[in-house]
Amino acid sequence: MDDGRTEQFEPYQPETSYDWDYEDEPPKGGAPKILWGRVVAILAVLLLAFFLGRATAGSGGISQDRFDELQDENTQLEQQLNQALAQQQNDDATQSPPPDDATESPAPDGNGDSEIYVVKPGDTLRGIAEKFYGDASLDDVIADANGIDDPTQISVGQELIIPPEPD
Repeated sequence: MDDGRTEQFEPYQPETSYDWDYEDEPPKGGAPKILWGRVVAILAVLLLAFFLGRATAGSGGISQDRFDELQDENTQLEQQLNQALAQQQNDDATQSPPPDDATESPAPDGNGDSEIYVVKPGDTLRGIAEKFYGDASLDDVIADANGIDDPTQISVGQELIIPPEPD
């Protein structure tokens, strides 16, 4: 059925193989192909890095004698701390807190306008001003009446004169 209008072509077959063609040859001895030169180079670099690290490293710590000295010093400091804490607990136990009615009393000058306040743990001038005046910003009035330059430097048990609220 060749009518002469079409010609027949055979499929293209390259004459040579290309680099990306897969070779069906199995590796020699059944082992996978490894680039041994690269493996040896990596191992050589790792060994070199290891030996350089060991050569430049310090002595690896302190001597046993120095360690023992530091351990003895630590033990002594712990004992001193425990003694100080025990002493503080004994002092706190022997001191009785002032009665609640003694913390706020009229001023000794007898004018009745000022009060004396004994500072309790956790008190601040701002908190005391809030308690007496209802306004924490009036802490400067209390500081001025007591000659306090730094409002953060009040101590527990300190007696503060609380002047009347300014107008």
